[in-house]
Amino acid sequence: MRRTLAVLVIATLAALRPAAGGDPLPLPCEAPAALSETEFPLRHLAAAVASGGAVRVHFVGTASTAGAGVGGPEGAFPARTVAALRERFPTLAPSVAAERRRTAEDMVAVIKALAAAERPVLVVWQTGTTDATRNVDLESFGEALEHAITLLKARGADVILVDPQFSPRSEAMVGLERYQEYMEQVAKRNGVPLFRRYDLMRHWVESGRLHFNETDREGQLRVARQVHDCIGRQLARLIENGVDAALSRPR
Repeated sequence: MRRTLAVLVIATLAALRPAAGGDPLPLPCEAPAALSETEFPLRHLAAAVASGGAVRVHFVGTASTAGAGVGGPEGAFPARTVAALRERFPTLAPSVAAERRRTAEDMVAVIKALAAAERPVLVVWQTGTTDATRNVDLESFGEALEHAITLLKARGADVILVDPQFSPRSEAMVGLERYQEYMEQVAKRNGVPLFRRYDLMRHWVESGRLHFNETDREGQLRVARQVHDCIGRQLARLIENGVDAALSRPR
C-alpha cells in the first residue's frame, strides 16, 4: 500500500476560527436553495454529533481540496466548510487527504486506508476533474465511485460526493459536464448526496456574482479565495440539511 499514499494530510482545520452559525450568506455566495439541499440523510454523522464525542470528518480529493490557488489549506473549501459548521458542531475532528492529478480510481486506495485507520463518520470526496482531463471511461469512473461508496458504507460512514469545478474555459476543453452528470447518477443510485459545485459555480459566473477575468496574481488569489469560501458555506448548508433530515426521519 502506498505510504499514506503520498497524500497531503492536514489536521490543523480544527484550530480555525468558527463562522457565526446561522449568519446569512454573503451576497456573492447566494444561490438557489436546491443546490445545497439533499434528499439523503446523513445518519452516521447525526448519530456521532448526538453522542457528543469527536466527529471524524475527512475531505478527500485533488488540487482544489488541498488548497491549490488559494495560498494554502486555510483558504480552501474544506477549511471554510469546517469554519461554517464549527458553532453548530463543535466536536468536529477534520482532516484532509489530497494529492494533485489523481483519478477516482487512484483515490480509492486513499479512501480504503483512511477508512481502515481513522473510522470516519463522514467522507467528503471531491473528484472528477482529473478523470475528465484524461478522458477516463465513464463506466470505469463510475465503478471507482461505487467501490469507494460501498466500502465506506460498510465501515459505517456517510459519503458526500463533490463534483468538478466549473470554468467556461475548462468546460470547452475537457467536457466536465459529462462527468458531473455521471456523478449525479451514481450518487442517486447509491443513496448519497452530491454537492453540486459545478452548478453552483456556473450559477455564480452566469449571474455575474463571480468573475474569472482577473489578470494580476493578487486579483486571481482574491477571487479564488472568494470561490472557496462560498463553496465552503454552501457545502456546510448541505451537511446541515443532511443532519436535519436524519433527525427528522429516524429509522
